[in-house]
Amino acid sequence: MSNSRARPPNRSKADPRPPLPVPTQEVHFLAEDEHLDIVPNFSLQGLHLLGGTVRPRALPSPRVVSFARVPPRHTPPPSPNPPRPWWRAQYGPFRPQMRTSVPLWLAMLLKKQGKCSVVPPRWLDAATLRSVIEAERLEDVFQGLPHHYIEIATDLCKHAREDLEDWNALYDLVDTIRSVRHNKIQAGLRALDENALKGVKLTNLSAMEVSVIRPFMSNALDNFLEGTAGAE
Repeated sequence: MSNSRARPPNRSKADPRPPLPVPTQEVHFLAEDEHLDIVPNFSLQGLHLLGGTVRPRALPSPRVVSFARVPPRHTPPPSPNPPRPWWRAQYGPFRPQMRTSVPLWLAMLLKKQGKCSVVPPRWLDAATLRSVIEAERLEDVFQGLPHHYIEIATDLCKHAREDLEDWNALYDLVDTIRSVRHNKIQAGLRALDENALKGVKLTNLSAMEVSVIRPFMSNALDNFLEGTAGAE
C-alpha cells in the first residue's frame, strides 16, 4: 500500500480547478475525532486512553443549605467498579468480523498496522457523490455534507484504498464537489456589498472550506472598513 497522496488520474494541465488543498494541521487534527466504522481482525476487550472524544461532565445539582438537624446518613461502601472518569475515553471491545465505531485517527492507525478494514461512510459512494455534484451545480445553496468530508475522503483514499470501490473515481468526485463549491463561494464573495458588514450566512460549509476563505474574508472586510473610514 503506497503512502503517497492519492491523485485523480489523467488530470489535464489546462484544468482550471484549483488543486485539492492539503489539510492544515489544525483542521485535520479536529477531523481525526470524527467516528468511522471498522471491522477488526483481532480480539481486545477495549482501549482505555487519556483524551479521545471528551464528553463534558454534567454539572452537579445545586445543594440546599438547611440548619435543621439531619440524621447521619449511611455511607455505602465504595463500588468495586467505579465509574470511568469523564476525561477518559474507551473504545471497543474489538471482536473479529464484528463492526465497531472508532475515531478516524484510531481507524487509520489500525489500518496501517493491518488490524482492520474500514467501512466507508454512506456518503462516500459514487452514486451519492454524483447526485451531490448535480445538486451543487443546479442550486445556489450548499448541499449538506459531513463537516470534515474533505479530510475524511483524503485519508481513506490514501490509507484505505482497498476498502473503497474504485478509490480513484471517488477521489475525483470529491475533488469535483470541492471545486464546484469553491466556485460558488467565489461567486458569492464577488457579490458582497456594504450589507456584508451586518453578517454573512454561509450554511453547510465544511471546516476546510471555512479555513480557506477565512483569511480572504478577514482581509477583504478590513480593507473595506479602512476605505470607508478614509472616505469619511
